[in-house]
Amino acid sequence: MSTAWVSSVVFAPFIAAMVIGRVADERRALTVARAFALAYLALVAAIAFVFLARPELVVSHVSPAIPGLRARWHIEIDGLSAPFLPLAATLAAGVLLGAPRSELSARSTQSVLVATGCAVGVYCAEDLLLLSLFWVAGLAPGAVALHQAKDQVVRKRLARLYDVFFVFGAIPIVLAALIVGWARAKAGASLPFDLNEPTPLPASSATLVFILISWALLTRKAVAPLHSWLPMMIERGPVGLALLSAGTHLAAFLALRVMVPMLPALSRRYFPALAAIALVSALYHAIVALSQRDLRRAVAFVITSYLALVLVGLGSSGPEGLHGSMLQMLSIGLVALGLVLTISWIEARTGTTDLRELRGLVRDFPKLAWVFFLFSLASVGVPGSVAWVAEDLLLHSLLFHHPVIAALMSVVVVLNGITVLRVFFQVFFGAPRAPSVVGIGDLLPREQVVAYSVVAAIALLGLAPQSLIELRRATVDSLVRALAPSEQSRPSAGIGFSSGAPRTHETP
Repeated sequence: MSTAWVSSVVFAPFIAAMVIGRVADERRALTVARAFALAYLALVAAIAFVFLARPELVVSHVSPAIPGLRARWHIEIDGLSAPFLPLAATLAAGVLLGAPRSELSARSTQSVLVATGCAVGVYCAEDLLLLSLFWVAGLAPGAVALHQAKDQVVRKRLARLYDVFFVFGAIPIVLAALIVGWARAKAGASLPFDLNEPTPLPASSATLVFILISWALLTRKAVAPLHSWLPMMIERGPVGLALLSAGTHLAAFLALRVMVPMLPALSRRYFPALAAIALVSALYHAIVALSQRDLRRAVAFVITSYLALVLVGLGSSGPEGLHGSMLQMLSIGLVALGLVLTISWIEARTGTTDLRELRGLVRDFPKLAWVFFLFSLASVGVPGSVAWVAEDLLLHSLLFHHPVIAALMSVVVVLNGITVLRVFFQVFFGAPRAPSVVGIGDLLPREQVVAYSVVAAIALLGLAPQSLIELRRATVDSLVRALAPSEQSRPSAGIGFSSGAPRTHETP
């Protein structure tokens, strides 16, 4: 059976961006973009459902290797990548359907689609050089958008800061890919960049590769002190690119796809240290969020804090921690989408996100208040949400062997909950200060559809997480075996599953 359709999943957003660029009328271009986003979400959701039925399935599209370079186009969808495809598509569709009209110029729409295609490329690439190219390309839309921004502060301050992030986030992963290719080629590997290549890295190269990938990972995950770009991006940057930067979790995916399988001994040894750094970063951002006077900035620090907790779960090395971390990725992506969009709706109606000016909005915008409240509860892990399941798994993975880390993680969650609920009550209740309210009224129909669809997704994943855990069972079991000594490794049976089943491949 031909599997060229796998590559079309990656190419489709880029083709849509090119088509939109040829549409002269901006409203028509936005209509085309929205139609594509919904169709693309339906497509990748259907693919994910196929993998739910057959968790062992692996579908690949491979081209011949480039002579001399020995890299190749190798795109693959498996149990690890399949759930991330709907996440990226949901973020893009949510932005294109729900963001304020001021955020949806033709250029911004193209940037969202290109960033989505790059994220999907990272998820599906099985060639390290190809993955690094998608990684770097995914940073470009943000740089271009910020340098072309109308706001002078954004164009000068944030664009320059993002340039530094671009360098720190791009160069290490490219260097790591080149070192891997060179070292494996020298060792006689026929496909030195292929992630399925069994040829191990020499110890001298492996250490340098681990350091480079860790640097790229910590930068992309906005772990302190490499963090300042993301809160400012969420506060002042384009909504779509900010959400795709935060919600796609490419850094954590890089650890699962590349670091652990390629460098298991170093990952086993140093992942706990990376997790400790991430936990300190999460605690720092949670504390900083408490003192913010701007609604968007406060939520930006909360999101950045939660992003670091994902690495804490990966550092636990047990099946519960890995499953919890993967569920946390989906939770953060959906909650970030809901909170950031809700804040953009508030700003579109009041002209400000200054907490000193926002009071008593529930009187004029009860539906908006209700939506913000639901996303606030979802962010703190209320029972019935996917965050509740994720945090429960993470705590179970840490309580027995690392009770101090589990306690600190709970402190982070509590502090972030205080921040989100504090700003909710401050914005929607109390004596109103009458900011300049634009005549939009309460939530528009399209905004309600987006908001309640995201809430439904959070609830559905929280009430029925078993399918996602089953889908990733084999992947998690292989990661556990790589991260633990053989006599201590154990499959996901600890949460009701047997060891991973063999994978079924479909290739050209």
